[in-house]
Amino acid sequence: MLFDEGKQLENAGKWQEACDKFQAAIQLDPEAPGTLLNLGLCNEKLGKVATALTWYKKAEEHARTYKMSEYEEEATKRENAVASRVPVIKLEFAQELPAGGQVTVDGKPLRAEDYARFTVDPGKHDIVVTAPHVKRVEQAVDLKEGGEQTIKVDTWVVTHAVTRDDGHTKRLLAYGLGAAGLVLYGVDLYIGFHERDIYDHTTDQQARNDADHTVLVYSTTTFIAGTACIGLAAYLYLTAPKAATTEEVTWLPIVTRDQIGFAYDRRF
Repeated sequence: MLFDEGKQLENAGKWQEACDKFQAAIQLDPEAPGTLLNLGLCNEKLGKVATALTWYKKAEEHARTYKMSEYEEEATKRENAVASRVPVIKLEFAQELPAGGQVTVDGKPLRAEDYARFTVDPGKHDIVVTAPHVKRVEQAVDLKEGGEQTIKVDTWVVTHAVTRDDGHTKRLLAYGLGAAGLVLYGVDLYIGFHERDIYDHTTDQQARNDADHTVLVYSTTTFIAGTACIGLAAYLYLTAPKAATTEEVTWLPIVTRDQIGFAYDRRF
């Protein structure tokens, strides 16, 4: 059984492997208090005290639901022992998060009810606050066991999307050269067919020589010119910078202890 394998790994001090086994076991029986407790223990041994506390709480809840007093007492005991070691982060907003806003911790969404206080495992974490048309707020934290940090978001920097296309002129020139190259190819074909027709329908040797000369000089020249135009057009098109959309500040509210107002910023 997965649970028994996990216990053997625990006894051998292989905490990560044990966690993996208990994680697989809990998928089969999500309400097994023993597995929940052991998931808490192996994570605690790995230093993931916030994760461990979550498993202990789940074990306590399930044990209470099914009136398994021994498991409930053990889960409560472990909760109390680990709670003071869990790092805490608090978010303080000077203004309400705009509609559609979201806070993520290490890429995972945080529930709105947890903004004021949430726990994390010791170590480095990335806190990101985003909202439509608002410049993202990023904060990296590095907390040790029992640590606490408050992140203050004083203002919302409102932005608007600006598209800049530095390659527009080069692409227009590429289109023009490409069209010119196609026209020259057309002229080349016309000269070739026209002079071929003359050559095939005359017995005059001079006229035939003139037709050969026209094809050799003018048809070859237009073909080379057309190829050069299309080659240059391809180069210009492929090397032209692509259009890029950036966010620029239009206005931002200022909220401090001494003032309430707006600042304005515009780029030209």
